[in-house]
Amino acid sequence: MTVAVVWFNEAQRQIWCAADSRLSKGAGVLMDGGVKVFEVPVVCRKEAGEFNWVVTGDYSFGFVFSGSSISALSTHAIVVAMSKNLVERQGEESSICLEDIAKLFQFVGERQIKEIGERLGATEHPSSCLFDCVVFGICPKKRALLAFEVKTSIAEGVMSEIIVHEVGPGFCLAIGSGAETFNSMMKAGGKRVPPLTVLTKMLSEEVRPDVGGYLQAGVVGEGGFRVCPIIEKNSENTLVASFLGIEAESVPIKGYVIGYLAVGA
Repeated sequence: MTVAVVWFNEAQRQIWCAADSRLSKGAGVLMDGGVKVFEVPVVCRKEAGEFNWVVTGDYSFGFVFSGSSISALSTHAIVVAMSKNLVERQGEESSICLEDIAKLFQFVGERQIKEIGERLGATEHPSSCLFDCVVFGICPKKRALLAFEVKTSIAEGVMSEIIVHEVGPGFCLAIGSGAETFNSMMKAGGKRVPPLTVLTKMLSEEVRPDVGGYLQAGVVGEGGFRVCPIIEKNSENTLVASFLGIEAESVPIKGYVIGYLAVGA
């Protein structure tokens, strides 16, 4: 399980998100190096002649999830493969909106959950393949900061719903098993604590066994969504930048490091 948070950064006028990295199964920990913050690139094209297509839109949004990692990761992979290959229907004027992408996650997610659920062993509970997610960014059609929360459940079958959130001052949405703990800690002392500070504290103090690992974050600006490096102090009290849990300076690409414009609690 997890805690993943999407909020409005009033100082930067941007949507920020962050999550822990622990992947769990039941009461056990699968790994502390899981990724839960992703980009959703969207490329729209239009036919301009025989075997000739032109790009009419190039966007990127954010995606975070909680719940089953296999369901969520396979859904994200399929959606991104689709979203980078959108072609306008001939004779139709199209304008992509963020809600369309959220509905694509809902559609693909339901299919993935159903298939995985049908193959579960007798000892597995059907809810173990469920995941919730948030798709967020600047809607190209409405030119507004929006977040679409996709929630899944099992009644007689897999069901999902989309909850639309307008993102502005005071907005903060937490999902996952650690969401209640996060919300309580954020309001501690009657004063709102910054989300990154709360998440850092949850990880350092290990307040829940199903929330742990490293901090990961992303930002939506005018140029779209990007995953950000995290600035933290190491055991020697020196500031270092890490990218999805890996020290940026250690990545073996000649002449480059990973990431820019880092964030810190």
